[in-house]
Amino acid sequence: MTFDLNLLVQEEDITRFELVVKSLGIDVVAGTFAFKRGTAQETRFWRVSKHEGQEHLVLDALLVTPVFQPVWQTRMHLDFGGRAICVVSREGLSIMKTLSGRAKDLADLQNLGIMPADEDEPEQV
Repeated sequence: MTFDLNLLVQEEDITRFELVVKSLGIDVVAGTFAFKRGTAQETRFWRVSKHEGQEHLVLDALLVTPVFQPVWQTRMHLDFGGRAICVVSREGLSIMKTLSGRAKDLADLQNLGIMPADEDEPEQV
């Protein structure tokens, strides 16, 4: 079970994405944040939120930097109630969770039976 939703967005589409989320009332823009800047594993995300009373919704759009290209390229196109949606593939999920390096994400991969992208399968003897 997940407690957050990660969206992948091409950098050139962020303005259009911002217009869509603002139309939904998600309009408190925090901006773009970067991790591992200037490295091959640079990760950037754009954060926006919505506040209503005590309720607080944060939405992060992961920008498709080079490290996320394999995730973007392997996304799956599905029909969901008559609407076309894209979801991350098992391979993409493995890449994303491995890159995060958080113990929870690595445990998720083990629980799902997905080997992290950078681990080799054990040799059969």
